[in-house]
Parts: sequence; C-alpha cells; structure tokens
Amino acid sequence: MKYFVCSDIHGDWKAFQKSIKACQYDKDNSNHQLIVIGDLFGRATDSSQDILNLYYYLTKDVHVNTPIIIHGNHENILEIAMKRGYCDSLDVYNGEDKTVAALGGVTRYEARTHYGVQQAWEQHPEFVHWLESLPHYYETENFIFTHGTLPLLWNNLDDADEIVDDWRKADAIDWVVAEWAETDEWIDKVERCNCVDRLLNGKTLVFGHWGTFLLRGIEDNIQPARGDCDIWFSADGHYIGLDGTTALSHQVNMLVIDETNGEECVVEVYPFNHTVIDTVSVDDLNSDTICEEI
Repeated sequence: MKYFVCSDIHGDWKAFQKSIKACQYDKDNSNHQLIVIGDLFGRATDSSQDILNLYYYLTKDVHVNTPIIIHGNHENILEIAMKRGYCDSLDVYNGEDKTVAALGGVTRYEARTHYGVQQAWEQHPEFVHWLESLPHYYETENFIFTHGTLPLLWNNLDDADEIVDDWRKADAIDWVVAEWAETDEWIDKVERCNCVDRLLNGKTLVFGHWGTFLLRGIEDNIQPARGDCDIWFSADGHYIGLDGTTALSHQVNMLVIDETNGEECVVEVYPFNHTVIDTVSVDDLNSDTICEEI
C-alpha cells in the first residue's frame, strides 16, 4: 500500500489540491490510501466554498480506499461549538466560525449566533456525528499516525514507571488532552523518562498540530522563512512532524510512504515547492545517523 499523509489543512483547499496533484495521489487507485491527521478546517481558508469542497472531497467523493481522517483539536472545537449552539471567542480565534458559516450558508457574524449554528445543523445534520466517529490514531507496520501526541497515562510525568495502561485503550478525554498538547514538551518528557520504546515499540510517530518551524526552534513571534515549515524529522528517527502552519505558509506538507514492496518502506517528502526533495527507506528513519532535515 502507498500512503499519502498530510495534516492541518485548515480549509486551504487550493494548497491541498496542489499537494495531492504533486504527489500523484489517485483516488481511483486501489494501492493508494489518503490519511489526513486532523485539523481539516479553520484559519487558512479563503472561502466557504473551499471548506465545502474539502469536506465533500473527503466524505462524499468516491475513493477506492475511503480516506482515513484522524480526529484533531480543531475537530474537538467544532464538536463543542455545534453542541453549544454558538461560536465563542476561542472558536473565532481558531477560525472555526468560518466552518460553521460554510456549513450553514451564513455569514461569519451569523455563525457566532444560535441562528448560524442552527442553520449548520439543518444543512448538514450528519456533520457532528461524522466528527465524533473519527479515530484518534491509525497504525501501519512501521508508523503510528495521530494528530498531536499519544496519551501519557501516568500520574507523575517524571517517572516512566507510572504509565498505567496502553495508550490505545485511553479514554476520549485523554485523547483530547493529547490533541491539545505542546508536542515539543511531550517529546522532551518521553525522552527524559526513557520510555520511547514502551510507547512506540519500534515504530515512527507521525503527527501534525505543532508547527514544524516551532520544532526547529524558531520563536512563534517570528515570521517563518521559506523552508522553515517543511516536514520535520527528529534526529533519532522516532518522530516526523507535518504541520506546515498553513495559515502562514499556504502549504500542505505531504508524506508519501510506500510499503508496497513489503520488506522495504520508501518515504518521499513534498515540501513548499511541491517537488520531491529526497527519498529514504524506513531503516534510515530509524537510524541514529539521519539528519534533522532530509
């Protein structure tokens, strides 16, 4: 199977289209599997139609292999707003009033009211159920895909022995915490507790949520330069970050993982200019010699 993996589209339909075209994803190819690891809508959209185009492409268009959509923190925001009946200041800050406006065919101002959310419910009664049905992770032989982090079910974050259960059995609230976590701090805690192997069991964790320019150590009050938002690889091969901060960069990073040959897993990277910058095997990803950036 060949996996096409992206995250944090945030409603930028045009950037998403560029990426899937550049990496030659074919929804009619039975060997192609699209995976979007959360945060479909929000800040980066240009129009209500872009939001609807993205939503319909992922949920209503016919793909031989149904796209795998992972639940992210923006999906959590939308669930709460729709059930609450209006968009609050946090929803507006995160741009999800744009999503409600698109679903309801109303203005952004109206989307912040009970009327606007009611229209969204009436026009798309399936939407919240769809959000609630989204899984929190997906696994292949070599990779774990999730939006933010994996739930750390321990009582004392300084003591790895306090892990109380398999993260796959975590409760919904633990996954919400993981979706909102600051990924760089999470990685630091996991490494400090020396429990990477217990959590990942030899696999590579692929996530979105946390801008890759932040993972590169660039301050969040500085405008990222070209390349700063490209896919990030940890030096030890344990982690791959995809979030290209679409609202600033207008790029949707795409990781293409080809496991078709069985023993060999090939990874291709599509950054800002939407051309392949390198190809590596899964053995390289899990070595100690891989550079931070390929």
